[in-house]
Amino acid sequence: MNLSMKHAYGFLCLAVVSLCPAQQAPGTTSRLARVVYFTNSGFAANDVSDADLTAALVARLRALNFPEGERITFERKEAPRSQMEAMMRDAVRAGASVLVARSTSEAVEALRATRTVPVVFWSSDPVAGGIVKGLDKPGTNATGVTFTTHNEEAFLNLLKAVVPGLRRVAMLFNRSYEPGQQARVLVVAPHLGLTVKAIEVTSEDAMEDAFHTAMSAGAQAVYIVNHGIFFSKTGSARLGQLALKYNLPAFAPYPHNAAAGALLARDQPDNKQRGEAMADCIAKILSGTRPEDIPVQQVVRQRTILNRTVARKLGLTISDMLLQSVDKVID
Repeated sequence: MNLSMKHAYGFLCLAVVSLCPAQQAPGTTSRLARVVYFTNSGFAANDVSDADLTAALVARLRALNFPEGERITFERKEAPRSQMEAMMRDAVRAGASVLVARSTSEAVEALRATRTVPVVFWSSDPVAGGIVKGLDKPGTNATGVTFTTHNEEAFLNLLKAVVPGLRRVAMLFNRSYEPGQQARVLVVAPHLGLTVKAIEVTSEDAMEDAFHTAMSAGAQAVYIVNHGIFFSKTGSARLGQLALKYNLPAFAPYPHNAAAGALLARDQPDNKQRGEAMADCIAKILSGTRPEDIPVQQVVRQRTILNRTVARKLGLTISDMLLQSVDKVID
């Protein structure tokens, strides 16, 4: 081989080496996976923190060999619902590996934003919410965590135990959210000897009309279905005021509703448990399992709060046995 041919061969080898990536060291990745967590700014505005949830999620990922800064990046993004889908689309375009949805509404927005990037969610009813086709086989690009069971029957039974002679209940709802919960209340109530008057509440301003309708229908208590109308600070305060004004014991969907004047409410699910279970789903996805092949985890138990001061104002006597049947008592 003459000198010119040797030089040409050498340049060719250098070109090949420069174009080929270096061999990846065992246990490393070519880039960090981007885990992007989304929450509605309404939670923070209403003093509902997710710090313990995200801390548990990141700690669990670290324990599963996905430490932040080494194998993943973890980003928390907050926006009102009206801006959520656009923000998620931006994250998808920027190369997000997994979208994490803090609640049902964020999960719905995530599936509008992408049908390819995996979504991990928390939702109280992901099937009725249209997020997955089934708990065992999600059938979409989403999987996540939900309650161990739906407890409408237990909640109505608790309301019966607190309100002597309860027969007629008004259900306040908004059809845009949690249709599964509405349906379950209507199904289980007759088996408990209860008649339900369903009253749609379209806004905070319409809340008093709903209570007036409930009273006109002879309701002895109200059962409120999850919706942002009752979640907001102003809506929660209005709900509590009206329940006391109309002397109606209320079972409400959010923990701060009890502090505002509802007799009974669902307590906040265990955020540590939720965060760890969501992290398990994320780790499986980052390890190569498709979300549609990961069953939704039913690991979080629903808990209840009773406001003893409200009980006194309503003239209700709460026995020690009944106090022991709820998870938290506030005054």
